[in-house]
Amino acid sequence: MYLAPTGLGEVYKLSVHAASPVYYFGLTEEEARRQGGIKRDLIKWKRRPVPRRGDLLAAHVVCAYFPTDYLGRGKGTNHKIHWIPAAPNRSAIQIDLIITEEAVGTIEAAFKSNGRRLEEFVLLPNGHGVAVVSSRVPEWQNEDFLLRGGPDFANVAFLADDPKGGDRSEIIILPIPPKDGGPLVLRELWGNHVPADFRVPFGTGIITGGPGAVSSASRKMGSPHRDSKKTSARMH
Repeated sequence: MYLAPTGLGEVYKLSVHAASPVYYFGLTEEEARRQGGIKRDLIKWKRRPVPRRGDLLAAHVVCAYFPTDYLGRGKGTNHKIHWIPAAPNRSAIQIDLIITEEAVGTIEAAFKSNGRRLEEFVLLPNGHGVAVVSSRVPEWQNEDFLLRGGPDFANVAFLADDPKGGDRSEIIILPIPPKDGGPLVLRELWGNHVPADFRVPFGTGIITGGPGAVSSASRKMGSPHRDSKKTSARMH
């Protein structure tokens, strides 16, 4: 299975293999070739073993956050997309990818009592199930960022109070590299181009890069949510 950021599937992807507990987040083969054959793997880690059935636990692989105040405008023209409603302003949607031996009915029943929802479930050939689970983070601390470009990459501001509102054109993925056994934590923000003389608001984070911004940002980011360092996903 492959996970790819919105609009960047030809550049970055996360590879999840049923037969291996080692996962990779990095450049696609095509993008690495376009950049002169550079190293593809930006992040590599080993997930924890999948807990046995009946423990109501799962191996936590990905924890992704979509803060409402940084969402772009949805394009609901593709009927194959499974859309998840946005959370209220100053909150976020949390998406967890877990691997478990529990049956799909057990997962649905366990999540009914804690406000989480099973969005998708895929049974792998080895008998493990991959579940996509959504929940809300009711109080999200917004953090604005400016991506400083260069000769071939424009400056982009990711602002909660963007004058253009939800009409945003640029996207950035901010990853936190996990330790073995933990989940890859991601944040998706949408922003807009700003001029070179843009006056950076006080408290705005600065990311330098361009094509390498995703890897440079990963060394600066702290954990956005107190539960993101758990090594297993608890269902009850």
